[in-house]
Amino acid sequence: MKFITYNDSPGGIYKSQVIDVCRFLETNFHISVELIAFVSARTFINDRKKIKALYKNATVLPSFPGINNWRKNIWILNGYMLLRKRDAAIARGVFATILAIDSGKFSRVCFDSRAAYAAEWKEYLSKESPVIAAEMSKLEKDALERSNFRIAVSEKLVDYWKENYGYSKNGHVVIPCTIASSIEKPNAVPNMRTEIGIVDTDVLLVFSGSAAGWQSMKDLYRILESAFQNNSNLKLLLLSKDAPDIEFLKKFPGRIIHRWVEPEQVPAYLSAGDYGLLYRENSITNKVSSPVKFAEYLAAGLPVIISNNVGDYSVFVKEKNCGQLFDSVDWANLKKTTEEEKNRIRQIAISQFTKSAHAEMYRRLL
Repeated sequence: MKFITYNDSPGGIYKSQVIDVCRFLETNFHISVELIAFVSARTFINDRKKIKALYKNATVLPSFPGINNWRKNIWILNGYMLLRKRDAAIARGVFATILAIDSGKFSRVCFDSRAAYAAEWKEYLSKESPVIAAEMSKLEKDALERSNFRIAVSEKLVDYWKENYGYSKNGHVVIPCTIASSIEKPNAVPNMRTEIGIVDTDVLLVFSGSAAGWQSMKDLYRILESAFQNNSNLKLLLLSKDAPDIEFLKKFPGRIIHRWVEPEQVPAYLSAGDYGLLYRENSITNKVSSPVKFAEYLAAGLPVIISNNVGDYSVFVKEKNCGQLFDSVDWANLKKTTEEEKNRIRQIAISQFTKSAHAEMYRRLL
């Protein structure tokens, strides 16, 4: 089997959602999985080194320059597959799926859909390429209809297919973004709270991630500003490469800890917290999403404070009693999370967000 990715950077998400999946399929179903990764020609040498270090059975190919020229990569794919067996392929995203189908070099192609692509390009990515943004609805429909099978990251994404493309088949499985194999076991560091300056009376909120458009950081800071004013025990651990709004930082000196750490260090920092923050604006992109951060917060034992309409998870937190919605939080009376509660929430993560928990879905896919 082949696993094809296009223009995905080999970071933490790539490791947990691509590399770990390849290993899981090999280990649990005893099949050989070759990863074929198209990466930017500008970062080819560095990306190839990283991917090969993570997964030996990987072929890394430089993609044709220019996002608008993505279709030209079919010549690179055809050339690579010229004398190779016509295996089945899992293709991550619209571009990889259409390239795999159009090449005719694969016996069957599974569309591994990570988002509502037309909505994402319209809502957040249109500046990167107005041309692709204008045609993404057609491309997404093409990938959906011509693929032999599909992976959706949420039930809400399947609903989006039905509403926008008339999808009526049952040829799909729903597998949410799962935690990395390396954090399936608790990774708490006993002195981490002390190390980052947290005392017993503090309630530590954690935000981990980028400040990309769909994160709606300005709205989050507005909510936190009011929360900080109502509860002097609240502190924020901001695990992000991007600096917080400078005005927000000035208003609460000593209460906002800003760190940027290596991916393997993140679980230890998360375990020091009391609540994980997952704020998203009300958009189609967020409505169908499956943020891996949700699973990572739970794996660290953190109840998640989440927006309405975030994939399947806004309902999930109420059903599993593992968090709160932003609009229902009593910030003034928010308390520390007990170790007993953290252990209960970790078990939810293990039972719902490991790859083993979705083994039956992977079996159906195969």
